Amino acid sequence: MFKRRAIAVGAITGALVLLPALSAAAAPSVIANGDFQVDDVDSTTITGWTSMNQLIDLGATTIAGCVAQDTSDYTTLRDYESEAEGVLGTVTVDVDEVVLHPDTNVQIWVDANGDMVAPNTAGAWAVHYGEFTDGDGETDIDFYLNDGNRDYAIWETDELDNGTWAIEEFIEDEVEPLFSTVPDPSVRQDNVPGPDDADFWDDTPGFETTITDEYYDYATDEYLPLENGNKALKLSSDFDSNEDGYVAHGPAVYSDVFTVSNARTISLDWMAAAVSDDYHVLGYVLNVATCEQTEVLDSTGESQAWTTASVNLTTPGDYRFVFVAGSYDYSWGGAAGAELLIDNIRSTVTINGTGLDLALDLDLGQPVGGATVQLTGGGLQPNSAWTAVMRSEPVTLATGVADAGGNFFQLAQLPANVEPGRHSITLTGIRPDGSPITDVAYITVAANGTLLYLSFDGPEGTGAALAATGADTTPFLAIAGALLVGGAALTTVSVVRRRKRTA
Repeated sequence: MFKRRAIAVGAITGALVLLPALSAAAAPSVIANGDFQVDDVDSTTITGWTSMNQLIDLGATTIAGCVAQDTSDYTTLRDYESEAEGVLGTVTVDVDEVVLHPDTNVQIWVDANGDMVAPNTAGAWAVHYGEFTDGDGETDIDFYLNDGNRDYAIWETDELDNGTWAIEEFIEDEVEPLFSTVPDPSVRQDNVPGPDDADFWDDTPGFETTITDEYYDYATDEYLPLENGNKALKLSSDFDSNEDGYVAHGPAVYSDVFTVSNARTISLDWMAAAVSDDYHVLGYVLNVATCEQTEVLDSTGESQAWTTASVNLTTPGDYRFVFVAGSYDYSWGGAAGAELLIDNIRSTVTINGTGLDLALDLDLGQPVGGATVQLTGGGLQPNSAWTAVMRSEPVTLATGVADAGGNFFQLAQLPANVEPGRHSITLTGIRPDGSPITDVAYITVAANGTLLYLSFDGPEGTGAALAATGADTTPFLAIAGALLVGGAALTTVSVVRRRKRTA
């Protein structure tokens, strides 16, 4: 168990650094194997993760037992105002599928010059809309012409206008716009039809979820290796539709459950890029009990180099990571597809308050050599140095520099062989005013190398041992190295007996 005592920077009762305990076996502030190095490149199984290689309809599809809520922002689709085209709505036709002008309700006819003419004009044809069979025997639903003998798809009308394509241009430029409107980008959500809907999809959507270390060719034709040359989790898609300007999502992955019992900061590195068109991705942390989503990333665009996303989890509970890849048909050409890469998922403590916190993973009678020491500082002088030293003969356990907020956190180990006798462990930092601040633990090691005495008040014979002080007992449950990729999810539970003292 961790024995600990926190020292506050100022004389403000209760202004302490509150941290969850980590077991001696836990990786310091990093989710074990978070860089996905365990799996082979061509692995078909992602241990610790469940993949869903399918279309994901946010707001309808169930992921990990919860309906995935659509929190994506569709108002930031790239160049939407200039690139968006009208989407065909309901086309009005008569009983013979001849298109009727929406303003006059008169049949629309076209001649070989691509001009609109009066119905039944000699040498002209009625424009139809509905199901037809083209010259290759393929059935489709679209605009078409009929010369009394057979149907002509609009891409076959050059046979009627002597190869000028005037009729095709007339239908695309004059007829389709009558029944088309540019949709509001806020309603370009991903509720597209399923992959078996041949009216929407020109080809079955393709999906891939893998762990890869390949070089990545992204939209600007620059080659970037995966971060640090390591492997990463890659989600990719390939869409081909008869419709234009859509946003479709898939595939998705969700993690094994991990437990958070105190405030934690969840961070991850990610990149995304267009393959056929823009990426449109969503990632969140899912509360297993309540299905509440805490969004980690929501982004769309042509390319995003490696960047870090973070989110604070303040509510204790069981959680999963969920990542959903997707693509926006930015070119309005029917094809879409993109890639999302995730790497280096990590969980770090969230430091609240100001001061130093020194904690030892030791109980009376346990071996002292190699024991874990948890070192934490909060609200110190920004970018100031800190040290942890064991005496009688000085041995530096750890050194470092606080971040821009004056915070730091690190696990260290006592020497493997600690001589019998009295020792002290001192954690030293610098207050915002430049003055030093220290926290000291005093131990006595028995002849057999086990802990005989531990106190934060003074060495043996001068201060009361922590075990005999009637100190506050506050249990903490902690996540430490959850989400093992290549192994089962790990939740480490530690009990902390905490002694509080303000300066």
